[in-house]
Amino acid sequence: MTESKKIRLYKIIAVVFVVFVLFLTGDGIKNPEINHRSMCIVMGIDGEESGVSASVQIIVPEPQGQGKQMIVTEKGQTLSEALDRINISIGQKVELGHCGLIILGEEFVKKPIFSEMLYLLSSGKTSPDVNLVVAKDIKAKEVLSKLNDLSKIVSEGINNIVAYADTGVHITRKGVLGFLSESFSAGASSTIPCMELGQDEYAGEGGMGAQGAASTSGAENSSGGSGESGGSGSSEGGKGEGQTVIKSMDKLVMFKDGQKVGITSTEGTRGVVWLNKRAVTGLILLKDVKMADKTVDYLSCKLISKRVKTTARFVDGAPVFTVKIAVKMSIDDKYEIADIVEKDEQVYYAVKDAMKQLIISEISATEKEGKQASCDLLDINEKFNKFCHKEFVEYGDVLDSVRFEYDITVNIL
Repeated sequence: MTESKKIRLYKIIAVVFVVFVLFLTGDGIKNPEINHRSMCIVMGIDGEESGVSASVQIIVPEPQGQGKQMIVTEKGQTLSEALDRINISIGQKVELGHCGLIILGEEFVKKPIFSEMLYLLSSGKTSPDVNLVVAKDIKAKEVLSKLNDLSKIVSEGINNIVAYADTGVHITRKGVLGFLSESFSAGASSTIPCMELGQDEYAGEGGMGAQGAASTSGAENSSGGSGESGGSGSSEGGKGEGQTVIKSMDKLVMFKDGQKVGITSTEGTRGVVWLNKRAVTGLILLKDVKMADKTVDYLSCKLISKRVKTTARFVDGAPVFTVKIAVKMSIDDKYEIADIVEKDEQVYYAVKDAMKQLIISEISATEKEGKQASCDLLDINEKFNKFCHKEFVEYGDVLDSVRFEYDITVNIL
């Protein structure tokens, strides 16, 4: 047999082998791991006397159908060990790449959580922007068991879960990367939204509860990116009397050096939102606005746009933090005073002044609560470290001594 015939024969054999592998054993090699992985939708982390426990709500693939959901919990000295034990217990590898929400239990955040957050970020098992929330007065495992539709909420978008039944306040979402970045900044402080559960008072009417009268100081733009939330509305729920639902998320858990040091008030939360450059739209509720010869108890306004600029400087050796905010707003027609504001100059300025005072009072509340908890809620130290590093290094922490200056501009459209 000539050399050319041998080469041709070898090529034919190679082609036949490839065809055999691709078609005759296709069932064995097509997506070889797809039936050996479970997809995690929501994860919960709880603190234990020794180590941590991890709970995952997963979708287990089945030969036919969309798969079944189940909740699995395991303990370990570390988060990595707990997750490995979950893989062993179900006999499949849990895929965390699609996890949209990580719930941190009350006991877990009483100790520094750096190691667990660094593991999630460095391992690449979850997205750097996976959403974090802290469950108030309850274990994360119990949240998963009580809220059976969490996977549906997350799959439909985190905007649905960040809808607050009590006050309508919208707050900044926080991912793992964002938490660590803030915690390792000059202020060593960060925040995570606080989730409070309750019973649905409007069971059977849809939604997770009544949208209250109070409103936000700035809902976040849903197209903002970088894990920012937006929009309004209620999460799925209210499908039966006494159903456990997400009652509110209008507060922030404050962290210093990776450990919980307190919880903000609703007003303190709004101050954080005012300085969030991505929170550019939303609803604002003004109270006791004097208009001509009468006082309007509640005035609903729409925040159309917002620009925020903060500067840090030392004046005669003292730290000064300047907040400059320019907002455009409109007034809700259902209160039947929009025309009055346009026509009556006195009323027009009264509304503008009420808005300015609201912004200042809510930022001041945030400043006060941060000082009380020794938590740099407004990232003040990092601003001084960035803009006047030399003076900041010599001066040290400015949180207790910083003076605020405000430049607020309000335009009513």
